[in-house]
Amino acid sequence: MLLWWLSADARLSRQREAQIRSARARVSAASVWEVAIQHQLGKLPVSPQQLTGAITTAGFDQMAIEASHAAATALLPPQHQDPFDRLLLALVTSLKLTLLTADRKLVAYGRRVEKI
Repeated sequence: MLLWWLSADARLSRQREAQIRSARARVSAASVWEVAIQHQLGKLPVSPQQLTGAITTAGFDQMAIEASHAAATALLPPQHQDPFDRLLLALVTSLKLTLLTADRKLVAYGRRVEKI
């Protein structure tokens, strides 16, 4: 969702855009870390430095990752194996937030995850 938002991707509906604008949108360091890895592998054109600048410009809050969030990944059902996504899910669950995603495997987790 973050990259769609920042690039004004048409796959992000106007309804979701309005929801994000009216909410206190937050970004996890895990998302920036994943972008850094994907950029280094040549899979994403956006650099982590560009992303952090865009996050600040967009006015998104940054979420810290604590040991308790990492530990909470062990409590999740094993239906999704991506460590970044599992950390995001544990983070939003712990903080009682909602994760917006296009990832069907994450949507299957239910109440703290919504499909964009």
